[in-house]
Amino acid sequence: MVKYIIAALAGASAAVIFALNARTPLSSEAEYSRHPQRREEKFQDDVSVLIRGLRSPDPQARSIFHRNLVEETGMFFGFKPAALPEERMAAIGRWEDWWAANYNKTKEQWLIDCLSLEDYDGKVLAVKTLARMSSGASTPAIVSLLDDPDAQLRIEAVRALGRLKAEDAVGRLATLLESDKEPRVRRAAARALGQIGSGEALLALVETASEKDMLTRIEAVSALVLRAPERALPVLHSVLADGDTHARLFAISRLVPIRRPESVPHLAKLLGSEKPVSDKAHQALHTIVGKDLGPQPGPWIEWYEEHKKQAASDPM
Repeated sequence: MVKYIIAALAGASAAVIFALNARTPLSSEAEYSRHPQRREEKFQDDVSVLIRGLRSPDPQARSIFHRNLVEETGMFFGFKPAALPEERMAAIGRWEDWWAANYNKTKEQWLIDCLSLEDYDGKVLAVKTLARMSSGASTPAIVSLLDDPDAQLRIEAVRALGRLKAEDAVGRLATLLESDKEPRVRRAAARALGQIGSGEALLALVETASEKDMLTRIEAVSALVLRAPERALPVLHSVLADGDTHARLFAISRLVPIRRPESVPHLAKLLGSEKPVSDKAHQALHTIVGKDLGPQPGPWIEWYEEHKKQAASDPM
């Protein structure tokens, strides 16, 4: 048990270790997830024991109890293990009042409530914990954080929605991807939409071909290549057109395994550009076409035009 190990490494007294390890954990994570009632009972028992532990006369023990209590709940209430007794008792009172009001709630319910608090750190920890619980019940509350003025909190909410594969949030994530002023938020939204992977999510990623932030485009491409490689072509072609050297090399490397003739004219335009890009584009063209038509763009573009004519006349 993690709490037992932490206490043992910290050299806590036998009483502290016994208290933290008082309950036998369920034998496996799979069993744990199959027994929601036992999961909530374990959570309630752990929090009750940890709050009582804040009254320990041993400051090292109080520190261990408090650290585990914060990890378990995401709440703080100003408790300082080494503070004067009056200050500690006031903080313990706040812990006890909070627990009395929340004991009958499930862990998920009170974590959702935490999202409406003013405590920034508590919100972040609650969002991360909710994402690990794999339940759609928290999605509306997490979506509400997408309007928060703090960019990092929006990012944490976006990451949680991606991890939850929240299809109901695709529209909001697509809006962030298109119009959020913070590039980091747009990149996180692209990643989350890729994790969700629905048709609507992939369509939003395809529309990043005109995105100004190249890293956001690359995030979108990475997600599309995994989910629907051919739908990544418009974004990859846009990176070839206006990306820097590293972005273009990235796009070329992703186009090769897709091997679509539509990429030929876009790659041909790079022949004669800076050497690493030109060389890689030439190699990619050779792989896609199946033969080497030389270092000039013209023969490759002629090949593509002829290919288009043949494809148009094919009765298939």
